Amino acid sequence: MPRRIVIAITRPEKQGLETARLILEAGGEPFLAPTVEITLEPDMEMMRRFIDEALDEHISTVIFMSRNAVKSMIKYLSEHGLKEKVIEKLNRMNVIAIGSKTKAELEENGIETDLIPATYSSEGILEEIGSTDFRRGKVAVLCSNISSGKVVNFLKENGIDVLKVIAYKNRPPRDLSRIRDLLDALSNGKIDVITFTSPSAAVNLFRVASKYLKIEDFRRILKRTVIAAIGPVTERTLRDLGVKVDIVPERYTVEAMINSIKRYMKLGET
Repeated sequence: MPRRIVIAITRPEKQGLETARLILEAGGEPFLAPTVEITLEPDMEMMRRFIDEALDEHISTVIFMSRNAVKSMIKYLSEHGLKEKVIEKLNRMNVIAIGSKTKAELEENGIETDLIPATYSSEGILEEIGSTDFRRGKVAVLCSNISSGKVVNFLKENGIDVLKVIAYKNRPPRDLSRIRDLLDALSNGKIDVITFTSPSAAVNLFRVASKYLKIEDFRRILKRTVIAAIGPVTERTLRDLGVKVDIVPERYTVEAMINSIKRYMKLGET
């Protein structure tokens, strides 16, 4: 029986487990090595200001830059007994979700979504909101501590009153053991495909790799591995790091990425 194709996952732990299930269903062997750790800890001052302004109806539009931004907001509201009040106000606003999973998270919590871009990215949001009239109120953007700032900067450059809210933290994992295991597996040719679903996943892997390997050696190791990026922003980051990207799905979702890997690696074919 031939060896199963081993596909490395660099997503955060919980999301990585979801991806592992998709890989198993596709006929691959998942190798979980999170290079990102997500903590649902908002900047308290920013979050409090957002809640106050939402309750006072000073905000007309809210843009959620990820599912984690929704989760962190809901966690904060629940802990402070504000969930029902704020959701009622949110449903009077224009709510924009960056993608289908963010939209699903909002709807699961009773929040209606007014707009979702055709392309699930900051660029996709900019394409959709370019002609939107935001003059009737402030726009709140809920994002991570390492957000690129493209949406916030675009709005500010167009004279729109913007409230940036750091809703959660994205950082390298404190336990590096599984990343070290990944580096060993890559060095020994035991990884066939490595997946990246965010720029930070790639940057963090390189930061850790630099502690144990010369970066040029690491790039050479990656050349013999199939590299999959969820979308053009992550692809661009990998290219900037000197990595050739083999797979980028047309639709920027994990499901589409795994399907692209399945076709590329001919998984399930006899």
